[in-house]
Amino acid sequence: MASLLVAIASFISGALMAAPLSEAERELIVTSARKDPRGWGSQETLNVVRRLGAEGDLETLDLILSLNHTALLGIYGSGYRGARRNEAMPAIEERLVARYDDPRIAIELMRTVEKYQSKALLDRMLGDASRLAAMYADEAKRCRLVTVPSQAPAAAAQPPATHSFGVIAAPSGARKPVAGQQSPYAPPSGAHQGMIGGVISAQSVTLAPKLECDGAPPVQTPELWRMTEAIRILGNTDLPEAARRIRPHVVALSAAPALDGGAVAEAYLTSRMNDLRSIAELWGRERFVAGGPDLAAVAKKLPMRDLNNARAVWPLLKALAQMDLREGSETIVAKDPAQRIAVAR
Repeated sequence: MASLLVAIASFISGALMAAPLSEAERELIVTSARKDPRGWGSQETLNVVRRLGAEGDLETLDLILSLNHTALLGIYGSGYRGARRNEAMPAIEERLVARYDDPRIAIELMRTVEKYQSKALLDRMLGDASRLAAMYADEAKRCRLVTVPSQAPAAAAQPPATHSFGVIAAPSGARKPVAGQQSPYAPPSGAHQGMIGGVISAQSVTLAPKLECDGAPPVQTPELWRMTEAIRILGNTDLPEAARRIRPHVVALSAAPALDGGAVAEAYLTSRMNDLRSIAELWGRERFVAGGPDLAAVAKKLPMRDLNNARAVWPLLKALAQMDLREGSETIVAKDPAQRIAVAR
């Protein structure tokens, strides 16, 4: 009881100390947003917006939302989230549900949420999971990856390193797709080697994977970026029905096209397993044994040839170990022990 009273007093004290949005700050934000629709303007604007986010000033949040400015929204969100680790964020969730159909805004609000508690938000994200799973299944059925010679673009022409294998995550400001890219699931043109932590580099590249499909290839859209972001945070909840309702989509969300000749497209699988991390952590925490066979089926798809693969598989193996299932033990034993030790470190 004493600790609860201290927490309440601290919250009230912080709320009283936080000054409301001043007219000067409002003018600074509006002017910066109109002057630079894709950036945050001056360093002063960045500092003010981040501070107001840390203070949880909702008037500032609503002002930025009214301006539809994703870059400033991302800065606000970083301050808001940084000051509220492991806390519920009902104000952010409420606005996320309301703006869910605006994918660029929704992505930035998703990146702000530490842990969600809204059933309405779960419903919307499960809808995205279902649609994305269907797209992955269609891609795996109709498409294959072929390797073609490619010359790396000049350094000055390189886009910011914000793309990962799988559906491309939209950066703040939702930059346009890379010219010549054929699929929302394929890496940027000229990128094949040098993937570090899921980010791909096009330096010193001689071969590039190209997606070839029977019929038109999938088209990249902001909605696809939002779907991928939704999958990444889907497990960040304590809603009692979440684990059960997520389960039907998990195996389908690991579908990927094959390389020419039938080999597994490991870069795709690595990205898609990374996207399932929060779901695996949720199932492990809750010891959701009904999902054990699904996690085992996904984990078995990816050979642990290198550290990137091992890091992608490890959260699934950890969840299986927490469930203490026979399927989990068999899956863990089948993996390379040396790689498991490397990942654990």
